[in-house]
Amino acid sequence: MDRHGRGTRVRIRKVAIIILVQVVLVVAVLELGLRLTVPHVPGNYRTGLLYNRHPTLGWHHIPGSQAWLKTPEFTAHSRINSHGLRDIERPFVKPPNVQRVLVLGDSMAEATQVPLEETFPRLLEQRLTDRTPARRIDVINAGVVGYSTDQELLYVREHGVRYEPNLVVLTFFANDVVGNSRRLSAGLLPSKPFFELDGAEGLRLVGLTPRPVWVDSAETLTRIVLGRSVLASVVKTGVVDHVMGRVGSGPPVGPEVYLYARAIRPDWDEAWRITELLIEQVRQTAEAAGAAFMVVNAPVPYVVYPEIWDRLLAVHGLRLADWDLELPGRRLREISGRRGWHLLDPLPEFRRAAAGGARLHFAADGHWTAAGHQLVAELIAREIEERGLLSPRR
Repeated sequence: MDRHGRGTRVRIRKVAIIILVQVVLVVAVLELGLRLTVPHVPGNYRTGLLYNRHPTLGWHHIPGSQAWLKTPEFTAHSRINSHGLRDIERPFVKPPNVQRVLVLGDSMAEATQVPLEETFPRLLEQRLTDRTPARRIDVINAGVVGYSTDQELLYVREHGVRYEPNLVVLTFFANDVVGNSRRLSAGLLPSKPFFELDGAEGLRLVGLTPRPVWVDSAETLTRIVLGRSVLASVVKTGVVDHVMGRVGSGPPVGPEVYLYARAIRPDWDEAWRITELLIEQVRQTAEAAGAAFMVVNAPVPYVVYPEIWDRLLAVHGLRLADWDLELPGRRLREISGRRGWHLLDPLPEFRRAAAGGARLHFAADGHWTAAGHQLVAELIAREIEERGLLSPRR
């Protein structure tokens, strides 16, 4: 190669290096700028990653992670403690003269839509402590987005009992029935463990499906970037996800809506049976650890606000006569009565409050507002007190 050719290559290399340095500097400035200014930057986004894959639970919080979640309806910050919970720091070993309530649930309990101090577990802790000043009450929030009863059972077995709870509160949501069924949730959820029926009263664990090494490696790298870079996370959640959401099209009616269908198919009966046995095993695990047990049937927007249900039926051309909003609640009450579970159903109080003008769910997001969390905390505290679920003997 002649001298002219070598000189051209050197100039191209220098230009490439200059461009690369400029890009790195721009990215660094944007990253620093976002770290200093979020959540005041306009837009709707999440600033970090709170979850990672878990070998037995499917996914779980990343200890020590934190993120802002900004939407048109709310802006809230989440911080995950060293045990992987959206909660304050607590040791596994229970201090003297302390009683503990362990709350199991999904995104309603995790509640990234409101500040930590406005979540119902923290409000419940405050109310219980105020009513029993002679002892301290810890309410531990083990809620994780997307969890179903199967993951909650695995969590309480592997980790939850280590907190030495006096009471385990399982928050049940109608969509848990879908999440507990491998058939009904096929293609809707990330890789997660399931249980299958095994005889009249038995369940058989189906662990996570093995994945190619390259898929795990690519996902791990993506999660590292999204977890550590505010810029990458904001671009993905604030730009890419919104664009993909407009391009993609989901089913016209979510599968959980069919919980209210009068015509019950065999696969839904199976899902309910699995759910019943899962809740029963959570109860058995709690009682074997010396804890009382309580189920809270948490209200979803469909059943609280008539206008939401009417709008869904009208948009999708569904007949009112084919549906019954009371079906899941009735079925859960029947199971609870037969099994001897202590069940709290806040739906009547939610409906009364909503009829009086209270907005207990975010309209678009669907999770509880601060007012919803306040009402749930008050109802659970009252139930615990009236039923003596944290009596001195426990």
